[in-house]
Amino acid sequence: MDGSFTVIRLTTAGALDTSFASGTGKSYPNVVNGPDECERFVTNLIPLHRDTRCSKELEGAEDIEVDASGKLVVVGWTDSDPDPSYSSADQEIDFAMVRLTSTGALDTSFSSDGKTTTALAANSTPTNDGDQAMAMSLQADGKILAAGFSDSSANNEDIAIVRYLTSGSLDTSFDGAGSGNGKLLLNVKGPNSTPEFGNGLALLPNGNAVIGGQGQTGPSYAALAVLRTDGVAPITSILTGPTEGSTILTNSPSFTFLSAGEPSATFECAFEPPIHTAFIPCGSPYVKALPDGLHTLQVRARDAAGNVDATPATRSFTVDADPPVTNLLTDPGTYITDTTPSFTFSSTPGGGSFECAIADGINLVDIDPGEFGACSGAGTHTSAVLPDGEYTFAARASNGGGTDPTPAKFEFEIDNDAPDGQILQGPLGLSSDNTPTFRVSTDEPDDIPQSEFDLSCNLSGAQTTSFPCTGAPFSFPGNLPDGAYTLTLEVEDLLLRQDATPATLAFTIDTG
Repeated sequence: MDGSFTVIRLTTAGALDTSFASGTGKSYPNVVNGPDECERFVTNLIPLHRDTRCSKELEGAEDIEVDASGKLVVVGWTDSDPDPSYSSADQEIDFAMVRLTSTGALDTSFSSDGKTTTALAANSTPTNDGDQAMAMSLQADGKILAAGFSDSSANNEDIAIVRYLTSGSLDTSFDGAGSGNGKLLLNVKGPNSTPEFGNGLALLPNGNAVIGGQGQTGPSYAALAVLRTDGVAPITSILTGPTEGSTILTNSPSFTFLSAGEPSATFECAFEPPIHTAFIPCGSPYVKALPDGLHTLQVRARDAAGNVDATPATRSFTVDADPPVTNLLTDPGTYITDTTPSFTFSSTPGGGSFECAIADGINLVDIDPGEFGACSGAGTHTSAVLPDGEYTFAARASNGGGTDPTPAKFEFEIDNDAPDGQILQGPLGLSSDNTPTFRVSTDEPDDIPQSEFDLSCNLSGAQTTSFPCTGAPFSFPGNLPDGAYTLTLEVEDLLLRQDATPATLAFTIDTG
């Protein structure tokens, strides 16, 4: 006789539930075929199409699930091309699905009339094509997975899986080979190898689907496949870590990642230049030892269904963990009168902190580390009041890579006294030596070179002449004629200060 979808609901006591299907407890939601004289046992049919064929079963329900709202989803198969001239070679069997309300009526919010059919077979002319859904499962998001088999090519059946939206439409995000049609055909032993039938379907805790069935070539064999039902790739975000384009002072940066809406997502990382160019598993947080230089992190999420982010998140940054180099930017000058001199400085790379020192003396090879202390400001230092003397200023930068082992240094002298010239050697009174030797100096300490002063010797009297003179003994060129002379020493320091009372020496030459 004709077959039809049949749904019966029983009470917990095993009696027909009269609150279901208009008080009968039985519903016959035919998908395509309607009642005829061969369906004498059927009552309360929902006729859609009259078919005079009686010798074959033309529809069949194979599995049923109740969704979260209490609606009943029934899956099976139907002949989508009933024909009064029926012959055994003229069936077109398709997947069939019906959704009923909790009272047993067709749910018209599902495919507009509560039912839908899906053809998978590739044959364009019906020749005993067979697409039969044998099992189903409801995903957590309400989408419906149906599994069975399809006579897809020359009577060589393949396992078939179809996914529907809650509206009854095909879910085109579930497309297997990328066809975008919501259908997937597979053969465990390979395409067109042996007939295989999908008979069971179950969802794993991670949302993937397990399809169970059998193959039939020679000895039968069990066929099992696991499918990723989530076809949407996750999106990866880098939450924390070095900012884009930044320079960091540690060889071990730390990162954290997120894939929004994917609490079970795992992550895979790769670095360029190639620390490891292939993606490898990485956790969150993720700490990686890196050499100095430019680096780009790539990280991609993999969700529980196995989908991988095709556009990994990236972050480029520079590692510079060597000790910084300290750069002196401004100084007060080598010879100064300012008793509170100021300096500015920076470091390469920037950031970190500074320490400053002012040591007595110049030409210092090293400055005692104990003399370093806090600078007066960020990148600047103004000294406390210093007495006249020679000093060496030093600044050193520190960061995560250590402390600059060669601080920036600057030597300077504070002198607030005008110079005072002295004539140390020369003829006294009357002298017969017409090539006398002279020696001049200043009253500055011996450790201050006389080259820091401009000394000018002026001879007046029987002969007048002027010339630069130094702290070394010297004689006037040529022989001085007899007569009275006065030697005047004029001194000017590097700050252009002059001796206000130049030193003088009076003498007379008499060679007679």
